[in-house]
Amino acid sequence: MQHLLKFHARLSGFLKARVTSLYYNRVLIAVLLLFVVIGQSLSVNAEPTRTCPAKQRPIHLANGHQFQLLNAAPDTAFNALFTRYGDGWTGGDGTYSVLLPDTRTLWMFGDTFLGRVNPDRSRPPHTPLIHNSFVIQDDSSMVTLHGGTKDVPAALIAPPERSYWYWPADGTLENNKLRIFLRKFKRVGPGLWDWMWLGTDVASFGLPDVKLQSLKPAVSNNKVLYGSAILEGDTYTFIYGTEDLKRNKYAHIARAVPNQLLGRWEFFTGNGWSEDPKSSVRILEGVANQFSVLKVGDFYCLITMDNREPFGSSILAYLSYSPCGPWSKPLLLYKTPESKGDIVTYNAFAHPQFAGQRKLLISYNINHIKKFKAVFDNADLYRPKFIRVDMQWVKGF
Repeated sequence: MQHLLKFHARLSGFLKARVTSLYYNRVLIAVLLLFVVIGQSLSVNAEPTRTCPAKQRPIHLANGHQFQLLNAAPDTAFNALFTRYGDGWTGGDGTYSVLLPDTRTLWMFGDTFLGRVNPDRSRPPHTPLIHNSFVIQDDSSMVTLHGGTKDVPAALIAPPERSYWYWPADGTLENNKLRIFLRKFKRVGPGLWDWMWLGTDVASFGLPDVKLQSLKPAVSNNKVLYGSAILEGDTYTFIYGTEDLKRNKYAHIARAVPNQLLGRWEFFTGNGWSEDPKSSVRILEGVANQFSVLKVGDFYCLITMDNREPFGSSILAYLSYSPCGPWSKPLLLYKTPESKGDIVTYNAFAHPQFAGQRKLLISYNINHIKKFKAVFDNADLYRPKFIRVDMQWVKGF
C-alpha cells in the first residue's frame, strides 16, 4: 500500500491542477480504486504460492468424468533395480525418496526385509525384518542403512520408548540438513493390523553422512498424520497430512516459512490461515496415508491411490490452481494389475527427480493382507513397483 499512498499524494496535485473541485474527489477515488484492483491482481499473479484463496476457481475437465491415460506403463529398469537378492534391503514399503544435494537419492522404507532371497524369490524362514531403513542410490549402486549390526540388525531410527516404532513419511532439505517425518506406532494386539498411531516426530540428519542429529515432536493434537507429502515453494513449505478415520481419509494442509520446518506452522482454515491446528479443514477426500503434491506445468498435481474404497487399485491425479485446492475430479493414471484377492497395492508416491522425457516416475507398494507367510514364499508380494506416466497432457510440463 505504501506505493499507492505515494501515488495518492502525486495524483492529488495533478488532479487539483486539472479538474474542478466539484469532480476532484470523485475522480480521485475512482482512480485509486482502479490501482488497488490492479495491485491485487499483480500480487496474486506474481506470488501464486503465497496464499490459498478461499474462493479459488476449480478446474473443469473434459466431459467432467474420470479418464485413463493409456501411455502409463511399468518401468522395467526401476523394477529390476529393486528386485534384490541380498546384500542389504530386499523388500519394504513406504518408498519415499528425497534427492540429496550431491545428486544421490535417499529412499526411505517402513518395515524392511534384509538378508538373502533365494533364486526362486522365496525367503529363508529366519530372514531379518526391521521397522525402518534407508537406501542410498548412486546410479546403480544401492547402499542400505540400518541399525544394530549385520548379524543382528535393527531399525535405523527408534523412538525412546522400547515398544514403539517409527515408519518414515516424506522428507525435505533445509540448511544442508535432511528433515524427515517419522510416524510413531505401537502394537495393541496379536493380529497383523493390531497397531495404532501415537504421534509424529521430525528427525534431522546431517549431510552428506546421513547421521541422525535430533528428534522433535510435530503437530499431532488435531489427529492429522502430517508428513504425507511435502511441497517446497519459494514463499512457503507446504506440509500435507492425512486424517485417517480408517474407512474414510481426508487430506489437510499446513505451511511453514522455508527452512523453518521446526518452527511455527499455520493451518488452512478454508478462509485463510491460523496457528491453531484444530482449525485445519479437510481439502480432499479419499487420499492415502502417503501421497505426492507437485507443481506440474501451470497446475498443482496431487497423486494418490484411490482410498474412497479400501485398498483400491487405482492411482489417481487431482489438479488445482492452488496448493490447497479446490481439486478437479480425479484423473485415472493407472490400475495396478497385482491387486486381486488378498494381494493389495497402496501408497503411490511420485519421484520427480527421475522424470525424463516428460514421464513421471511413480511407485506403489504390494503386500499380502492376510498371510504373513506369503511374503516369505514370494518376495515379490512385499516390495515397491514402479511405473512411468506421460505428463505431456498437463499444460507446461
